[in-house]
Amino acid sequence: MTKLILPVINANPAMSPEEEEGLDYMPMPSEMQTYRAPILPEPETLKGVGAAKAVLDQLLSVVSSYQVGDIPTPIDMMQLDGKNRDLVQQVLGEGEVQARYQGTAAEYRIQESVFAGVWQLQQFDLNGQLQQAEIEVSEFPQRFVEIVAPTGEIGLKLDAAMPEGLMNAPSILTEIVAKQAEYEIGMPAHVINLTLLPITPEDKKYMIDVLGGGNAVILSKGYGNCRITSTRLRHLWWVQYFNTMDTLILNTLEIIDIPQVAKAAAEDIADSAKRLQDLRQDYLQWV
Repeated sequence: MTKLILPVINANPAMSPEEEEGLDYMPMPSEMQTYRAPILPEPETLKGVGAAKAVLDQLLSVVSSYQVGDIPTPIDMMQLDGKNRDLVQQVLGEGEVQARYQGTAAEYRIQESVFAGVWQLQQFDLNGQLQQAEIEVSEFPQRFVEIVAPTGEIGLKLDAAMPEGLMNAPSILTEIVAKQAEYEIGMPAHVINLTLLPITPEDKKYMIDVLGGGNAVILSKGYGNCRITSTRLRHLWWVQYFNTMDTLILNTLEIIDIPQVAKAAAEDIADSAKRLQDLRQDYLQWV
């Protein structure tokens, strides 16, 4: 099974690309992503892929009946041998969103397929050995949310003696503390648009120092280039949009379980069901 190799992430989420020179981070996508049919081997060259076909038939059934809010039913990929896994992965391809979470005991990677709302989730041990691989149909993989949601701190203790030169950082951090205390999963996001606020260099450095970066990062190219990074605080994310020159054009802080920009829309999941059905009729019937 081909692993989803995502680069090591060490970037400071509040820095611009120019400020991050010398740091390694998951590279931003370079162009707007649109649906592209997967490139598949000639059907007559395939033998012994009945297990892959069964998984894809099961996936089609799940996607066709899925409604936003349904409890996901993951499809196990570990049951497949290499040839069958490879075919499933060729069919799924790589879509708009990928994510990574580095835990203390395991690493989790997700990759959206070319079919919006169809995700691959992989778990690796600390030695890089694949422990679990599954497919999930959802707005965003529920297991990833369950892993990330409990992490991070609740509340902030700000130093009484703050650095000189601060303008809006103290009020922004006070607002974050108040809204984080009220937040429960399922509530709408609370968004602070830093791009629209006067932010001094001292503000920026202080917020970076206080909020820091967490262990989860999500990249989305569905609405341009967007990098989403968890902070040290629970449910608080840096959400940054970049143009094609990799220049930061929108910088926000969001209190939410998973920012909406990373999630698949209901209408896109419905389109995925149709595309999978077409693929089933045009290709998989011959396999």
